[in-house]
Amino acid sequence: MMSRTVGWLTLFLIGTDLFVMSPLLPMIGRSLGIGAVAGGWLVTVFALGYLIGGPSLGAVADRRGRYTVLTGALAVFVVANLATALAPSLAVLLAARTIAGVAASGITPSVYALVSATAPRSARGSWLAVVTSGLLIALIIGAPAGALLAVVLGWHGVFFVITAAALVILAVTGYSSVRARAQQARAIAVGFPSSTADATETAEVAAPPSIMVRIRAVCVTALWALAVYGFYTYLATVLIGFRGFSTDLVAWALACFGGGAVLGNLLGGRLADRYGGKLTSMVSLLALAVAQAAFSAVLYTDSIVVLDVFAVAIALAAYPYFSAQQLRLMARYPEASGSLLAWNNSAMYLGILLGSALGGVALTVLGPQALAAAAAAVAAVGAFATTWSIPAKTWTGSAPTPELPSSKS
Repeated sequence: MMSRTVGWLTLFLIGTDLFVMSPLLPMIGRSLGIGAVAGGWLVTVFALGYLIGGPSLGAVADRRGRYTVLTGALAVFVVANLATALAPSLAVLLAARTIAGVAASGITPSVYALVSATAPRSARGSWLAVVTSGLLIALIIGAPAGALLAVVLGWHGVFFVITAAALVILAVTGYSSVRARAQQARAIAVGFPSSTADATETAEVAAPPSIMVRIRAVCVTALWALAVYGFYTYLATVLIGFRGFSTDLVAWALACFGGGAVLGNLLGGRLADRYGGKLTSMVSLLALAVAQAAFSAVLYTDSIVVLDVFAVAIALAAYPYFSAQQLRLMARYPEASGSLLAWNNSAMYLGILLGSALGGVALTVLGPQALAAAAAAVAAVGAFATTWSIPAKTWTGSAPTPELPSSKS
């Protein structure tokens, strides 16, 4: 059993570990004598580690159990952050951040699967949204708090604190794992299935989805991340470099986007529980396309307030998608939920990497309005792809399987 609180704290820590690197890069650069480009790789290798490790660790979670992978990945995460804190050179730091990314790829989907197994069937989307908000709030609170802490403790001290926090979560998770296994053993001993044991540990064994089925199921997430982060990565650059707004005003615009992202994510969980993951995903992507196209149209307004409103609208439209997509995957492929959630997260990181690369090219060659318009077009394609990415569940024969009200996919 995993509570929303423990799940939220775990993902908040993972998000802080990722996002805090950005404000610490200047301090790390001075400490190790490296330039901005080399320092940027510290963020890139974390994402690459996540992208590579996710599918493999998700498959292990399906076979060995979520708690087994979660506790093991948390232990590796502790070691990786301790190595980050003690790193004497760029090479060691890059290796440590890569390992931290791989560990995070085992932690995040395991948390999602365990929280989903604990949640009431009618509120799984809402629970997933609450837990996912830990990652988003880390962007708003965790990273700035880490930057302030670095002023007192240095950048090394920030990662010592993250290491200590990860140890606490590892202890709590280990205790929960022991309890879940003990409850499961007692239930088996008296001949009844356990209602409190980790449901994913006793899931019915079924043939895992093929590689092509997995790619088809998560391709929309890559398109979603490409549309969102291809735009968001360069939002500050556009507002400062092309529109001439001050740093303070742009910081407020980014905060508005972050607040909209948290609200949109929480709203998405409730909408998915009520209307189903498929409809919520499609409407979210369509709304994102409209909001980004509108931002492109009003970009050269003289009012930063108008642009703030559209930044909030974009985030509110975009972030209901993610929890809805997770709900669809778990409803359609319950026997492989761990690996599918891991693939989904890896698809997100792939979209982020492509967005940061292609968005820069689009901005340089075509300009900021074309960048927003291109992001809107990608979101529209993603909305169309939701209609076929995750097919309806069917019987082994030809008749379609009736869809449960709480697992609308």
